[in-house]
Amino acid sequence: MADVPVPLSMEKIIGSGKPLVLVVNIVYAVALAGVSVMSEPPRVPVLTENDWLAHGLAYMLQTLLLYCLFRPMTAPSRAILAAAGTAALFGTVMEVGQVVMPGRFFELQDVLANGVGVGAGVVLLLGFRRSPQTRPEEASR
Repeated sequence: MADVPVPLSMEKIIGSGKPLVLVVNIVYAVALAGVSVMSEPPRVPVLTENDWLAHGLAYMLQTLLLYCLFRPMTAPSRAILAAAGTAALFGTVMEVGQVVMPGRFFELQDVLANGVGVGAGVVLLLGFRRSPQTRPEEASR
């Protein structure tokens, strides 16, 4: 079945029957924004030692959560694009916003790590889409 583009709107998000998914996305975005503006972010041993890993995992998870939000409203490929674009834009805005925060600095490496995380989320979503377990009609061919 071909993907049919459907315009995204707040009415479709709220009316999709997925208010919990919306709430989880909002809470996660607020948490990411909060950590982004803290002058002293919380220390998590493995993630503090590897900033790339922390950024990548954070934005991979955001991409997956956003996909869950957008998917009921639109075709899978469009939901993946919307999730990836939204997560990448959010990560870039958060990083650029650090320029005005005391004790924080814009780092291009962080933007790249966010992008790698978004890309990893997209790869996971594409893998799930093509998996025979998620498409019974393909498994029976």
